[in-house]
Amino acid sequence: MASILVVDDDAVVRRLCGLVLKDEGHDVIVAGSGPEARRILEGGAVDLVLSDVSLPEMSGIELLRSIHQTKADMPVVIMTGFATVDVAVQALQAGATDFLRKPFENIELTRVVNRCLQSLQQSQALKAAQNELTHTVQELRRSNSAKANLIAMIAHDVRAPLVGMRTVLDLMLQRRPQRKEIELMISELHGTACTLTSLLDNLLDLSRFENGRLVLYSQVFQVREIVDECLPGWRHVSPGRPFQVSGDFPPVDADRDRVIQILMNLVSNAIKFSTPGTPIEIFGAVDGDWLQLSVRDQGLGISPQEIPKLFNEFYRPSSEHVRRIPGCGLGLSIVRSLVSLHGGKVWAESTPGVGSTFHFTLPLAPVAAGQPN
Repeated sequence: MASILVVDDDAVVRRLCGLVLKDEGHDVIVAGSGPEARRILEGGAVDLVLSDVSLPEMSGIELLRSIHQTKADMPVVIMTGFATVDVAVQALQAGATDFLRKPFENIELTRVVNRCLQSLQQSQALKAAQNELTHTVQELRRSNSAKANLIAMIAHDVRAPLVGMRTVLDLMLQRRPQRKEIELMISELHGTACTLTSLLDNLLDLSRFENGRLVLYSQVFQVREIVDECLPGWRHVSPGRPFQVSGDFPPVDADRDRVIQILMNLVSNAIKFSTPGTPIEIFGAVDGDWLQLSVRDQGLGISPQEIPKLFNEFYRPSSEHVRRIPGCGLGLSIVRSLVSLHGGKVWAESTPGVGSTFHFTLPLAPVAAGQPN
């Protein structure tokens, strides 16, 4: 039930109110003056105050105003033996919730207290609903803002490659290029087509994650094999850059295509956000029943404040240099979702100006994990 503070300089009134309200199941605290009541209010939780209008040191009206300076929602019932219209109006104007005329019957005291507590509960429920509504409106505004930003980013990321493709095609139509030029142009078109395909694949995967429609097709395979398969493509995208592969790569039980997608996203980020010519390391290590794979670069690095946000959808670090690099902030969120679907975990370590390392884990195949086949 409620905690009720009874303030009256008459000990008999305090005792009678306490007996009646305790019978109703309430906790009752009593005070004989306004200053004593203030000390009680400052030190503990009180739901309702019953105060006589005539108190020593501080009147009931003054106590009421004092309470509402710090506890604006606190219900206060004013009691008085001088039941004049002026006293009632003065109390209500000062913010009293209700008015009780002495002497009063027990049932009347109970009725007024219950009415005030019911009003308090309704007020609290309304306030909670208003807070929830405010939160919902803010979330909708953030969602609309994120959606608008996403549309702008996707439009930019799709338009730029298409403009490049159109430029190459225009050159091929306007003049007759030599064989070497044609090969170079075709290579550029292929690279642009791969960029667009990757963007669209990420968007489709995001939709599948949100709808719970992405399914894994697990099999036992060697991760080192897919790393070796991807190396020529990475070297083509970033010529002259050393790719260093080391460590242990025992067989895992996972979706082969999705593991390729994870590695492609992490290595592509390492290429984009590091200086050309600096090495990228890919290394593996066994940790219990898991294979931990890591991709390390010697790039821009990430501030400690931004690392927890890296795997959020559409998040991009705030530095100006990063914002000049194309991307819509989906790659790492998809990496997180794919690793999570495998039951693993993903995390990042980074030092600004030195580089970043992204780690993720995959379940080892039963034999590699020491379990019976």
